[in-house]
Amino acid sequence: MHIANTDAFHFSSAVSLFNFGVERFKFCSDVGLHHHTDRGGQYAGNEYRSLLRRSEFTQSMSPADNCYDNAFMESCFGTIKNELEMTDYQSKAEARKEMSKYIRYYVHERKHSSLDYRSPAQFEQITKLSK
Repeated sequence: MHIANTDAFHFSSAVSLFNFGVERFKFCSDVGLHHHTDRGGQYAGNEYRSLLRRSEFTQSMSPADNCYDNAFMESCFGTIKNELEMTDYQSKAEARKEMSKYIRYYVHERKHSSLDYRSPAQFEQITKLSK
């Protein structure tokens, strides 16, 4: 996805998104969560890595020039790019709106072979019920 004329992704945005995810998935806190990212500076810096350690997350980040350690997220990003057809957006608001629609579809409707052809929301519900 490309957003025309945008600023760089800031550290504070990464922290906000991380905190949102922690709150959303706190029921999973006993399963040893992994945090998959690319090698962006906002994720590789000491401050963000310290946040992950304090939250008891294992960071998954490929070494330079090696995409295989983070193959799951690379596959996810590839799917998003393919399914959203690399649209150029005229504003951040337009991109956020489209991404929000896609994420709702991806979580609630899209079947994943790795989840026995269930949506992530269905899989999450089954996981909650089995505890």
